[in-house]
Amino acid sequence: MSLTAHFVDSDWTLQKRIINFCQLEPSHTGVVISDAIIDCLIAWGIEDKVPTITLDNASANDVTAKTIMNNFPVRDKLCFKRLTFHVRCCAYILNLVVQDGIHVIQDVIENIRCSVTYLKKSPSRMYKFGEIARQLSVPTSKGLALDVATRWNSIYVMLEHAFVYQKVFEQYATRDANYKWLPSEDDWFKAAKDMAIEMRKKFDKYWKECDMLLAVAVVLDPRYKMKLINFCFPKIYCFAEAQINMQRIHRVLYTIFESYELENASGENNGMNDRSQLDKSDDLIGAKGSEYQAEIFLESTNAVEHLKSELEIYLEEQTTSLIDKFDALEWWRLNMLKFPILSKMARDILSVPITTVASESAFSSDGRVLNDFRSSLSSETVEALICEGNWIRESSKKQISSSRL
Repeated sequence: MSLTAHFVDSDWTLQKRIINFCQLEPSHTGVVISDAIIDCLIAWGIEDKVPTITLDNASANDVTAKTIMNNFPVRDKLCFKRLTFHVRCCAYILNLVVQDGIHVIQDVIENIRCSVTYLKKSPSRMYKFGEIARQLSVPTSKGLALDVATRWNSIYVMLEHAFVYQKVFEQYATRDANYKWLPSEDDWFKAAKDMAIEMRKKFDKYWKECDMLLAVAVVLDPRYKMKLINFCFPKIYCFAEAQINMQRIHRVLYTIFESYELENASGENNGMNDRSQLDKSDDLIGAKGSEYQAEIFLESTNAVEHLKSELEIYLEEQTTSLIDKFDALEWWRLNMLKFPILSKMARDILSVPITTVASESAFSSDGRVLNDFRSSLSSETVEALICEGNWIRESSKKQISSSRL
């Protein structure tokens, strides 16, 4: 099991470090995994600083997230108030969506794969195929592409290229008796329509419940704020659902912000601090009369009512212009004095990873540490090598980046 911590450092630079790479004994249940994660967090002394955990969509991980989350209320440090604790890996979900589509047209994919392989094996076949394409006025610049079994995106490229030459394949089949993998008209239709339909079903299943964290992160990008949400949701949902989800995002956004306000030392907009100020006013005016006290109270109340929160000010301001290579974290760093509370919230949310790629990449490093000639290292030694190597590489990246600046 690999555990990677993501955080924004004091220079407002996004960082990630592998903090755990350990061997888990069977069975790998959600409770076993959660216990290992909690032990690691406690060992690092960061158990009170973890607002989210990103996991793939394995069933055991639902239990893992729930078990870890239930440990936090004891310490009362779950700053996102359970609203966005469990983040599902977007790359994993995307893979599930694609695999559902591939499953529907597996026979079609196999026919196209065999067709491309057959043609590419012989220069004379490719020449004949190209001649037919020119006769049919089909552009040959795209060419035929063969997929790689372990990369589903290459299947898309193969299909995309093959569609261009659909008529060419049909004509070639009439001239080569050895060619036996011509997709039927129905196969082409299935590849164009059925695959998309199944992928849409799977996508809708996961998108049915709006991902709050992604939506809040979009709002905290000063180029978009609520405008992008207001634009996209009516296109994704029916009118009623769009309104409900937009209102839900608004509530979640303010709920999270209020939790940061409460934790903020100044507590400028906190109701108890306002009450304390009024009490002090009462002490000062002493016996000057209840009528004067009422005037002071009304003036204080009016001042509080017209005082806008940082979040309200941020949302009401104009969005930042859309520019290339925009760095949202840099924007928040520059506006930290203007939005001291909201910038802390943005720092935490924008540091949350939406995929488990960083942790899974550790297993690629593992292949360089353990191999057929070096396979008897203890689990502690392997963890030390993996973690130390990762920390050295990430620190070097930061030093190189700083030197360029």
